[in-house]
Amino acid sequence: MAVPSDVELVHELLMSWVGEAAQAVRDGRDDHAEAIYRRWIEFLPQDPRPKYGLADLLLRQGKYEEGFRLYEARTEIPQLGITRPVYCAPD
Repeated sequence: MAVPSDVELVHELLMSWVGEAAQAVRDGRDDHAEAIYRRWIEFLPQDPRPKYGLADLLLRQGKYEEGFRLYEARTEIPQLGITRPVYCAPD
């Protein structure tokens, strides 16, 4: 039996967090879901997915300041196909 690589172990851990956070949200255990998202962000701060998940959770709770700040992470998830708007100002 082959020993899993570090990459495989990290992927497995992340997938368990995805499932656990999603189940916690479905069960109405927002505090638990929030803790999972925050742990994930701490573990992989460059990953936009937990920021987007936490943003959704916080916005539904009316925690707009942090929620909207984190909501920008949605533009960093290619699968969503969301791009940042380009604003231009006249000279």
